[in-house]
Amino acid sequence: MAAPSPVRSVSAEPALTAELAQKVVATRYEDMPQDVRALARQCVLDWLAVTLAGSRDELARILVDEATEQGGKPVATLVGFATKAPTQQAALVNGTVSHALDYDDVNLTMTGHPTVPLVASLLALGEARGVSGKDFIAAFVAGYETICRVGTLVAPGHYGRGFHATATVGSFGAAAACAHLLGLDAEKTATALGIAGTQAAGLKSMFGTMCKPLHAGKAAQNGLIGASLAARGFTSRGDVLAILTGPRGLVPWFVRRGDAVQIPTHVGALRLDTPAAIERCHDLGLRVDYWVINDVGVARSLLERGADGIMTDDPAAILPAFRTSAPPAPRAEAGGAAPASPTKGS
Repeated sequence: MAAPSPVRSVSAEPALTAELAQKVVATRYEDMPQDVRALARQCVLDWLAVTLAGSRDELARILVDEATEQGGKPVATLVGFATKAPTQQAALVNGTVSHALDYDDVNLTMTGHPTVPLVASLLALGEARGVSGKDFIAAFVAGYETICRVGTLVAPGHYGRGFHATATVGSFGAAAACAHLLGLDAEKTATALGIAGTQAAGLKSMFGTMCKPLHAGKAAQNGLIGASLAARGFTSRGDVLAILTGPRGLVPWFVRRGDAVQIPTHVGALRLDTPAAIERCHDLGLRVDYWVINDVGVARSLLERGADGIMTDDPAAILPAFRTSAPPAPRAEAGGAAPASPTKGS
C-alpha cells in the first residue's frame, strides 16, 4: 500500500480538473496492485451487506414506492427487493439504502463514506450495460481515487463549514467512476465532473433525519447523471475544481477563507484504503434467515467466500441472491423498537 503522498498548494493550478480527469481515464485494472484490487472487492462486499441490512429501514420502502410510481425502463436492481428500476432511480434508492444504517465504510481523507455513492451508481450503470467485473473494479478505483483527491482539496474547512462530504465530494467520485465505466475521454470526464459539481449539495444540519442517507443516494445519482449527459454532449465548465475563478469556482464556496487548499503531489498514486474497518459481512450469513431471500444458500455462500469470491467477471451475477420475494419489514430490536435511521456520523 502506497504511503500518503506529500501535498502541494494549488493556488496556481488552473488545470486541476483536467489533470484529475486524465488520471481517471488512465486508471487500468491491469496496473492495480493486488492489495488495491482486494480492498476494492472488500468495499463492494461490505456495500452489499450494509445495503441488504438497510433495505429493512422505513426509508427504503418510501423510496421504492416512489420509484415504482415514477415508472420507467426497469434495468437496474433495487437491492433487497424483487424489482428493478431505471438506472438513475436505482442509483438514488440503492445509494440511500446503503447509508441508511451508517455502517458503510469510511475514509478520513474525504471525511466521509466513499463506497456508497460509487457502488450505487456503478451497479446501476453496470447492470444495465452488462459490464465485466474488471471494468467495474477499475471504475470503482478511479472514482475512489477522485473522492480522496477532491476530499483533500476541500478539507478540513468543507466539513467544518457544515457540508456533508459524502454528498458533495461523493458526487465527483460517482461522476468519475461512471465516466470511466462509459469510456469517456478526459475532456468529457471533466465535463461530467462539472455537471456533477453543479448538483453537489448536502447539509450536516440534516443529520438525524432520512435526508442524511439521502445525501449518499443523491451523490450516486448526481454522478451518474453527470457522466451520462456528458457522454451525450451536454456541456458544463471543464474547470469546476479551479480556484482561480473567484466566486464561480468550487473551493471558495466549500471552504472557509484562509484555509489551506492542497492536493496530493503524486496524483497518480493509488491510495485506496479504509481507516474504518470493513464490516464483517460473514456475520450476516448467520442472520440471513431474517430476510426473505430467494436462495438463502446462495447468499450464505457468497458471504462465506468473501471478497475474492465476487466481482471477478460479472457483477450482476450476485444480485439474484439479494432480491427479496416480498417487501422486508423492519426487524424489532430487543426493546421492541425498529432500527432507526442514523442520528450521527460522518
